[in-house]
Amino acid sequence: MSSEIDPGPQGPRWFKSSYSTGSCTCVEVRFATSREVEIRDSKDPRCTLAPGTEPVIKLSSDEWRQFQSVLRVTRWLGSTSHILATQNSDDELRLECRRSGTALLFNRAEWEAFVAGVQSHEFLNEPAYTH
Repeated sequence: MSSEIDPGPQGPRWFKSSYSTGSCTCVEVRFATSREVEIRDSKDPRCTLAPGTEPVIKLSSDEWRQFQSVLRVTRWLGSTSHILATQNSDDELRLECRRSGTALLFNRAEWEAFVAGVQSHEFLNEPAYTH
């Protein structure tokens, strides 16, 4: 099995799970290169005001696959050697990259929509559509 992911013919784009609400606050993912996946929080105002300056968690394609495998089993929280998902409160999840220390905060609805997308295999490759 190849450790590469196809970033698509139009280059890397951010996308979210089809389970996300229309509120535009969600976990966003993009396949930055064939070997790197990035995760960000669309609530961060820098996503629209100063793209490229928002906090981003970067994972290799193998680390991304491993994280998705954990989430398909655990559903809510998950941990690998590279990424840690912990619950801060009843309605907040902290996603942290162990390597860089970058952390993102998501509410329960945002995280559940993301995990539903992972369980439905929406994040295996960049979609051909845009949200």
